Amino acid sequence: MLARAPQEQNSLHRLFWGQLACPDLKVRNKEEALEKLVTNLIRHNQLPPGKKRSILERALKREQISSTAVDCETAFPHVALPGFYGVAGSMAICPDGVDFGSSGGKPSRFLFLLITPEGYCSEYLAILSKISKRMIDPAVRAALLKASSQQDILNILEPAPDERFAINASPRQRQKQHAKP
Repeated sequence: MLARAPQEQNSLHRLFWGQLACPDLKVRNKEEALEKLVTNLIRHNQLPPGKKRSILERALKREQISSTAVDCETAFPHVALPGFYGVAGSMAICPDGVDFGSSGGKPSRFLFLLITPEGYCSEYLAILSKISKRMIDPAVRAALLKASSQQDILNILEPAPDERFAINASPRQRQKQHAKP
């Protein structure tokens, strides 16, 4: 028996609901960015307040092992917690970028903090894959930088099936698509 319908299991709309997607985060460094993302999860009852310091320490320790920055100005900081169930996430767009130590030296503008249970990675990897497939597209990144609300962000990251074409389409193709009855 499934707890959720298969299409809902890795829904970004369900993961980054409410204010868990920040369209314009201004921070000076990686530590401040991680602190804001963890605080956001605590504020929305996704993590216990008493664990903030421990979670931040784990996130920073993970960054010391190896940077979670990837190409496409994106970083995927993550923490595995013992006794935690499910996957919690908070994401932010930092237009000015944050140094997450990417191999190319470019700052990360798109941050996706994911919290998972220790020793469990299948749902986490599916979410990571879903986000990564969108973030490799320059048009998606450009649209995210223009997003002004949480709903805009989520609709760009996980558009409805009929909207997926519109983001990648040329202006002429979009015009034709919207002209259809």
